[in-house]
Amino acid sequence: MEENFAKGIQKAIARAWKDPAFKQKLLNKPNEALKDVGVNFPKNLQLRVKEEKPNAFSFSVMFPAPSGNMKEMSDADLERLAAGGSKTDYTYGCYGC
Repeated sequence: MEENFAKGIQKAIARAWKDPAFKQKLLNKPNEALKDVGVNFPKNLQLRVKEEKPNAFSFSVMFPAPSGNMKEMSDADLERLAAGGSKTDYTYGCYGC
């Protein structure tokens, strides 16, 4: 699931770079756009996609803080994330903030 999800997101980003109409769909109707590339994002999660500017950095903070179900990331997960990888387990926070 995680690998397929990450590949689907990568596919959506690559398509958005080449296809302005798809980019607008991804920004305005992300669930529909992701379905177009084979990603079924859970309906119970709110999905927001925003366009980053080259000189900007964003991050997200979950409010309220999760209650007791947070998992500690392993050293291997932290290294993979620091190297530009992804972790799509939403108990850690967000995907690709």
